[in-house]
Amino acid sequence: MPLFEDTRFLVVDDEAIFREENVKKLAELGFREAFIDTATNGSEAFALATQKESAYEFFIIDLVMPEVNGLELIEKLSKLERYRSTPKLVVSGSFDRAIVKQVAQVGASGFVVKPVELQTLAKKIISCNEGR
Repeated sequence: MPLFEDTRFLVVDDEAIFREENVKKLAELGFREAFIDTATNGSEAFALATQKESAYEFFIIDLVMPEVNGLELIEKLSKLERYRSTPKLVVSGSFDRAIVKQVAQVGASGFVVKPVELQTLAKKIISCNEGR
């Protein structure tokens, strides 16, 4: 599925500054803010994803969050037919090869260290989408 300005994103991060930065960067890349939702943790994100009539087409998920963390959220989403092949980009405050391997094993499409640079986000979105 090609990406369009009305691609539906869900940005999940327990830190407001990173949620807001990612929404701003997506808007700078040409995606419409009206199609970008946010959640503060994995529980809230899963509820939004399963209750929303129109499916999300891309997830940006923080790794470390209260209640349901990023790994658990990806596992839960990947079990749903609706989201099995939906790109899930993981963002984390630190880089660790073991974590990168672990996120790939649970179904993440990519990994990036925060704060995410605009060009890096653009490249990751494209590469995650190509892998569908």
